[in-house]
Amino acid sequence: MKFHRVVKNHNRQGGSHYQTLWSDMGESRWIICSSSFIEINGETMCDEVMAFQSNSKGDLFTASYLDVCYPHSVDHKVHQALASSAYDELAKQHMGVDGGMQELRDEQANSSGCTLAHMEEAL
Repeated sequence: MKFHRVVKNHNRQGGSHYQTLWSDMGESRWIICSSSFIEINGETMCDEVMAFQSNSKGDLFTASYLDVCYPHSVDHKVHQALASSAYDELAKQHMGVDGGMQELRDEQANSSGCTLAHMEEAL
């Protein structure tokens, strides 16, 4: 993953918000990693890093996150690892597979007596 810049670095009483912008080496897919920590009246309300699909400006495409890790972090190694995982998720979505869920569907098909030949015939 290729680091581009820090998008936000806000620290305030009771919380922080730190965002980094990443892309694949060819700059065809963009990921923004957003680290949030929010504390209200001494109680932690948010403590995470989330990855979202974005554009080269760092604007989010959707509020649906691609991956998440805990706790919040401003360490670029953490953001890079999360961006890489999110990139893999985007690739799976683009190819029409979703990792573990595909395995689960295959197991269900095999246990129901449905073979690959049956599934191909059905298509």
